[in-house]
Amino acid sequence: MTHAPSAADRLMVILADLDAVLDEAPSLDDASRAALAAALLRVQAALAAAEEPAAPVSLAEAAARFSNEHPALAASIARLSQALGDSGV
Repeated sequence: MTHAPSAADRLMVILADLDAVLDEAPSLDDASRAALAAALLRVQAALAAAEEPAAPVSLAEAAARFSNEHPALAASIARLSQALGDSGV
């Protein structure tokens, strides 16, 4: 019998996906890449410290901003934001 992955496990998978998309998105300008990388670091730090991240609103804004030009990135950000909300973070 297997059990469902925890919220933290799901978040880590989503973070890895987001990180991979960022690596594969050379058309992002430096400021956008830095902002997303900073958001990723805040979420990772929050997971490590079991604190609430300051990023959910900025993650939603980032997903909306990238939805037309970078749909895979926007989808990853949206999944991350949803998973954070679902886990109560």
